[in-house]
Amino acid sequence: MDRVLLGSRSDRARLLSHCVRQVRSASGPCRTETADSQPQKHSAARPARGTLIIHAGQERRRNNGRAEGGRREGKGQYVIDHGDDYFSSLYGRADFIPFEHRLASLAWLRDRIDMSVNLDLAELREERKTGAHRVPGWEGESDLVLDESLITLDTDTRQIGAGIIVVAAVATLESLMNQMLDRPTDERLRRAGLSRKANELATRWPAAINATEFFAHIAWLKDRRNSFAHRLIDEDRVAHDQPCAWTFDDEMADEALAKVGSVARILEEGWERQLTAQG
Repeated sequence: MDRVLLGSRSDRARLLSHCVRQVRSASGPCRTETADSQPQKHSAARPARGTLIIHAGQERRRNNGRAEGGRREGKGQYVIDHGDDYFSSLYGRADFIPFEHRLASLAWLRDRIDMSVNLDLAELREERKTGAHRVPGWEGESDLVLDESLITLDTDTRQIGAGIIVVAAVATLESLMNQMLDRPTDERLRRAGLSRKANELATRWPAAINATEFFAHIAWLKDRRNSFAHRLIDEDRVAHDQPCAWTFDDEMADEALAKVGSVARILEEGWERQLTAQG
């Protein structure tokens, strides 16, 4: 039977969806207990920092790789299941539940944006081929409007959708970093940018963080996030007279989620060592 060890009565509701996931994937129900094994009622508060989640399906999650093509299909798949392709906690700390839920939401949204754009494009192309969109006497104008819609969907709509995922994924990562910047003197760091937060955590956990891999991911994410923000105001340039050549599309959104997940795994190792050292 799966168990969630909680430190207080306020540790319940956020773990409910976690329990539901494990009921679907493991061989038994999930129940929650306090340290003295007395059942408690659900509440809406967040789990205490450092709370350890223990479940029989954890080994399965630990060994889960990313599905081919970065997506998983199947009836009855929950929104939170989409995140398993990008991040699966090795240690099961409750601190990572908000991050996992946000990453899963973005993975779900990325899939829906891509599918919706592709579906609409296919429908418009079929109309263009059959001529069903043409208004008698306004055939040329009808074609023009449809063609403009095709171009907008395949450029602006697709790029904005991917850019939203990139920006939100980086924000999700920064939120996770803020949880780990938990010293009384860290207030200003929590309001700082991505690079400063990353630098500080890498300094604190040098034994746990592969600096080359870690900062390569951080640089990639920072550059794409900033590029999208500037692209929205038509000022996206790598030099004064050289527009940026990056293409914001589903592939970039997928890569952003994967890199955020990779950084989170690196941070999780440092966080686990810190909590273990603190006892």
